[in-house]
Amino acid sequence: MVEHFLDVKRVPSSSLGAPTSLINMIDLNKIQKEIWDNKISKGFNTTDVNLEFCLAYEELSEAFRAYRKKLPDLGEEFADIMIYILALTRMLDIDLEKELLAKIDKNEKREYKKIRGINFRVKG
Repeated sequence: MVEHFLDVKRVPSSSLGAPTSLINMIDLNKIQKEIWDNKISKGFNTTDVNLEFCLAYEELSEAFRAYRKKLPDLGEEFADIMIYILALTRMLDIDLEKELLAKIDKNEKREYKKIRGINFRVKG
């Protein structure tokens, strides 16, 4: 049940454009653990990082195909991508939630200049 992944967390007020420092977020670490536990219980790959990258890439191409052909399973394909990404970050011992919030903060501080319709980073 998805509701048990929703938590109220304190994040920097600038993160995610939230008007306050409290926002509802999905706890990626909890979801990652559930995905990992499912992989183990079903006997899916938990050791071959190269294979997991290939499978994630395959899911990305399936999402692109669903988008191009206007297929109804586009959302499910994106969910598959997230499952593989969360499994990969577990395999590589990466705290994706922490990295995602840090990257959002970093991107917010970057400055760009538009030249002939193309954004070029000038700071950050």
